[in-house]
This record gives sequence, C-alpha cells and structure tokens, in this order.
Amino acid sequence: MTMPIDHVIYGVRDLAATARRLWDEKGLRASGGGRHEAWGTANLLVPIGAGTYIELMTVEDPESHHLLATTLRQMIASGDRLVAVCMRPESFDSTLSCLGLTPTLGSRRNHNGTEVHWRLGGLREALGPEHLPFFIDWGDSQSSVQAEQAAGIAQHRVEVKGLTWLEVAGEGARLSTWLGGEPPFRVIAAQERGPRRLAIRTDTGELLVP
Repeated sequence: MTMPIDHVIYGVRDLAATARRLWDEKGLRASGGGRHEAWGTANLLVPIGAGTYIELMTVEDPESHHLLATTLRQMIASGDRLVAVCMRPESFDSTLSCLGLTPTLGSRRNHNGTEVHWRLGGLREALGPEHLPFFIDWGDSQSSVQAEQAAGIAQHRVEVKGLTWLEVAGEGARLSTWLGGEPPFRVIAAQERGPRRLAIRTDTGELLVP
C-alpha cells in the first residue's frame, strides 16, 4: 500500500500576502494553523481533500536557532518555494525503526488558544541536501486536525477534490527505499532535490502551486 502524503510545506516570506494571493488567484482559503512557539515559525493551512493539505509556513521569530527556522529562512531568502513533503505512515513507529530515526515532538498553538501535538521523524533529513520526505503521527490530535481541515475546505471558493500530482526532484531508487515502496509522486532528475510544484484537482480544473 502506498504511503499517503499528509502535507507539503510551502515556505513563504509573508503569510498574509500569500494567503491573499491564493484566494484572489486560485479561490483557495488559507486558514487555521497557528504558532510553533518552540520552533519560531507560524503557519496557515490550505486543505485540499483526502486528508492532505498545503502548509504555508514562515519564520515568525528572526532570533530562532531551531533547525527548521534557520533552514526555512535560507530557503525562502530569494522567494517563496515548496520546502518539504510530509508522509503519514500506517505504522509511524515501525517506519522510523526501519530507517533508524528517532521521533521528535512538535506542537502549535491555534488561534483559539488550544494546542495540537504530533510526533515527527526524519525532519533533519527533510531539511538536508537530499530533502527526503519526513513522517508524522498525529496521535490524539488526529480528530482535531480532521475537523480543522473540514472547516477549511468549506471556505474555498472552488470545490477541491484532492492532490492530482506532486513533482519532487530526487533519485527514484533512494526515495523508494526511504518510503518502503513506490513514491506517490512524480520523481524528476535535478541537481537541487525536494518538492518543486503540485497540482490540485478542483471542479473547475487543475490549480498549480506555486
């Protein structure tokens, strides 16, 4: 069974400006999200159906030395871009064990003050030169995340029907070994690795991001 894509991080320099552009140009509403206080980043979510979303992420604390904040700051210095792909394995612990990864904890404070918690694996590898996909386990926050995505989908001006395709630069065999199966995205050869662009299926046709 192919491992599903949970979300794709879209690094942006200005959350509000990018959210306005996605609404004006594509009819997509960026909402929800919150602050990653321990990381120095903040996000908005663009749910696109089938449990998948685009995460608009920016560096909120310019003094943060967390790996995510420092890498994101460098990657978006010359413009907004897709940064990383996050997968949702059926067995998070087994996947990490097979790859020799150690889970780390993450959380964000929503705009209503509540917190969402999760476990991550492979974030360092996702932010390194190979830009490999990383992994997430939502645990007890799964229902909260699903409700947040459902509310976000209802705000779009178009009817979203899921991810049509995701283009990732990398080495096919390496990605297959890392994911334990065929990658659920288009793999292209390029010197700089990582996600390049994606297409969302809607009632009016495909929407490309970025």
